[in-house]
Amino acid sequence: MRDGQEIPGGGGGGVSGGGGIKRKYNYDKSPQATFSPASYSPTILTPSAKYISRTNAGTIVFRYNDDETERNWKCENGFTAKIKNMVENSIYYYMHNSLTDYLDYWNDNIEKIGKLIIGKYSLEEEMPMNHRGVTPFILVGRIACDGEGRLKSKNILLEGTSDNASGTSVDLDLSVLPKYSIFPGQVVAAEVYSLTKERLVVKQLYTDTNLNFFKPYELTKGGGGGGGPLSVMVASGPYTPSDSMTYQPLLDLMKEVVNVEPHALILTGPFIESDHPVFSENMLAETMEDFLEKIMEKIMKPIERLKTQVIIINSYKELTSPMVFPTPEMILKCTKSYPKLHLFPDPCLFSLDDVVFGVTSTDDGGRLSRLAKHILHQKSFYPLAPAKDVPLDPTLMDHVKLDVAPHILILPSDLRYFIQKVENCTVVVNPERLAKGLIGGTYARLIINKNDVIGNIVKI
Repeated sequence: MRDGQEIPGGGGGGVSGGGGIKRKYNYDKSPQATFSPASYSPTILTPSAKYISRTNAGTIVFRYNDDETERNWKCENGFTAKIKNMVENSIYYYMHNSLTDYLDYWNDNIEKIGKLIIGKYSLEEEMPMNHRGVTPFILVGRIACDGEGRLKSKNILLEGTSDNASGTSVDLDLSVLPKYSIFPGQVVAAEVYSLTKERLVVKQLYTDTNLNFFKPYELTKGGGGGGGPLSVMVASGPYTPSDSMTYQPLLDLMKEVVNVEPHALILTGPFIESDHPVFSENMLAETMEDFLEKIMEKIMKPIERLKTQVIIINSYKELTSPMVFPTPEMILKCTKSYPKLHLFPDPCLFSLDDVVFGVTSTDDGGRLSRLAKHILHQKSFYPLAPAKDVPLDPTLMDHVKLDVAPHILILPSDLRYFIQKVENCTVVVNPERLAKGLIGGTYARLIINKNDVIGNIVKI
């Protein structure tokens, strides 16, 4: 079996241990051994009954390049992987944007991606948006929706830049195309002709750019020496059920981390979710910042004696962080106590030894879950027209650029988990959420070999 495969009914058991694993942290297995904040309400300190009663913990629900039904996931080559930020650190100035900033960003993006598309296909020079003619010509712009709601075949617009369109848009008729894949915000080049002044018929739609790649990884750094595989576990918040603040899913995940001893654990926020009912009802008797420090301690304490590196990616939904996207990294006091704790902004680009990861904690709404290649071709972690609940700051959009395709791209989503390879270059992982409402969700585990990647999606 190659590539991704859904496991019917869950299938195929949990973590297969190499007999007699030595515990490095003493967990109390009783349901009462939970973690929760100081609170004025005792109800939130009670573990979620629905989560505790689950019967599918450890079930593998998706396999990628994995033929072994009882694979031993315990990491045997325990070297300390080197982590490097692939983007220069910079100061985030936010909440100073204007409407002009939005227009400037969209204009610049249309021009940049449009030129790349025209160059890839050697197209003729683009025409102004008000050009009409029965002879096919090229227009460049971004896809938009005419009115509220979802993009449909009869409400597709093409918006141009201030230079080629003076702020106007045109209706597109895609009915003659045998198939196409578009989304709001996507920059395209369209070969069109006009039968009327109002509507343009699309003869051909161009969406791809030439991709840039990082050099293939060798897995020879960080003490591995012999090119041994890299073990990585990935999970995405929220990390506690919606009816409790005991963080049992997170604690259960850390038990698996202690068992597997991966080289890296990648966790994307939020940890203290702004939408969680407890926080909206103001039931905490301590500051959010103090509670977040306690959460990090629960993550780091069990692995103190391991060589596992922990990478935390912030989220605009994190209550202790500014509500802006792109989002700067967390500010934590405990980083001085835990040198293996690494804080990154959302989105981020970093290398684990010489394997390059691109990660964002921001959900695109699932619209790109099956079309992850568009993220690479649009050269952006967030190429869509922003959803209403995404606090996008156009002055920070340099932080969203993805000019070079990473080896691994992590895109958490509320929609169904997946692991897939796109454009024959990047393995895309959606671990879904560790906690989903009242129940447990899933996490991902990867073994990165020199020539391939093996992956599972596992129920917590």
